[in-house]
Amino acid sequence: MKFNSITLAVLLLLSVQAKSQTKQLSLEQTIAMALERNITLMQGQAGVQMGENAVKQSKLLLLPNLNFSTNYFWSFGRGIDYTSNIYVTQNFANNDYNLSSSMSLFQGGIINNTIKQTGYDLEVSKLNQQANIDFIELNTLLGYLQIMYSQEQLKVANEKLNLSNEQRSNSQKAFDAGSIPEGNLFTLESQIAANELEVVNAENILKLAFTDMKNLLQMEFDEEFEIVYPDITIFENALIAEIPSLQTVINEAIRTQPNIQKYEYMLQSKDLNVKIAQGYGLPSLTLVGGLFSTYSSASSIILGLEPEPYGEQIDNNFGQSVGLTLSIPIFNNGQVMLNKQQAELDYITTQLQEKVDINELKKNVTEAYTGLQAAAATYQASAKSVEAAQKSFEYEQKRFNVGQSTQLDFISASNALTQAETSLLSAKYDFIFKSKVIDYYMGKPLGF
Repeated sequence: MKFNSITLAVLLLLSVQAKSQTKQLSLEQTIAMALERNITLMQGQAGVQMGENAVKQSKLLLLPNLNFSTNYFWSFGRGIDYTSNIYVTQNFANNDYNLSSSMSLFQGGIINNTIKQTGYDLEVSKLNQQANIDFIELNTLLGYLQIMYSQEQLKVANEKLNLSNEQRSNSQKAFDAGSIPEGNLFTLESQIAANELEVVNAENILKLAFTDMKNLLQMEFDEEFEIVYPDITIFENALIAEIPSLQTVINEAIRTQPNIQKYEYMLQSKDLNVKIAQGYGLPSLTLVGGLFSTYSSASSIILGLEPEPYGEQIDNNFGQSVGLTLSIPIFNNGQVMLNKQQAELDYITTQLQEKVDINELKKNVTEAYTGLQAAAATYQASAKSVEAAQKSFEYEQKRFNVGQSTQLDFISASNALTQAETSLLSAKYDFIFKSKVIDYYMGKPLGF
């Protein structure tokens, strides 16, 4: 007996410790974890960094380049000695060095326009990333609410089962006293079995909700966590918040949605693309310069003197150059004209796509708004239904307790109340989520 008591105490202690080690995640923590671990966001961040590199790269085009080269080769038979530009019939070696630099002075505005364009493209990448962030936050909120709803649904199912078990216990006493027939017990046993099935179904739905959230959070499926319910006052306030007008929601969505905002920068980028294409048809002016020197083993043969040392040759043959290169495009197989036309068509296509996306956004907002209105009406009707079902159940319970009502009528009233409460629960979470969808479209924070 002592051993059993100790074993029980140890098991209880381990159970408490395991529960205390389970992660407790608030909505804010859940969203932060989803954003940190999401692979799509990691890819998007890489795209933003690539855009930043493109901006740096375009700005560096304003600087001169600097390149060094050297050659060492052997000539056999008749060849030119480049130190004297004289043909010699002799095997000899040549070695030269070149340090060259060039800087664009004018290139039809291509460089400056490219710098501006990469800046706009970077803003587009950032807005695409923000759109992904907003969407992940919305999905995380949906998963969080689904867990909350499933937990409350399980709670209702358990309460209904407890009520049936309590009624079964009372009926057993009444049967033992000879007050009710045995058939009433069979009816209650059937009701309890149905309630147990409801509990099992609710537990499975809750497990699926947690599984979906784990997948969203990139968690191991055997990793356990619990959610922290938001402040009930703030949560309930969402149920009585004023619904803005449809036009207000549409206007805010067009103003704040990243997938629409990005067109401001995309169109400016496409316009610069037209100017860049035009720039390739304009003259370009480049400043060039260089340092060079050469060595030849044949120089002593030509001069008829002692071999000239390597270092002296490099020093004596050292030269410098500086100049300008002017390039004037005349005809390039029509590429400049065609590229300009393609850029103009790309600009027009982007304008049209903006209109398509705005119309699609209006459609989605209208559907979400209609859904919210329907959810609000359903919630209000469900609240009235629960109130009526509660009164009906209390009335039927009083009648049943004094023997004025049948057990079937009591069970029917109990089921009606449970169904009304379940419908209200579903309507509540449906309304809250759809109100948060409207907040999403209006660019508002999604928390409570």
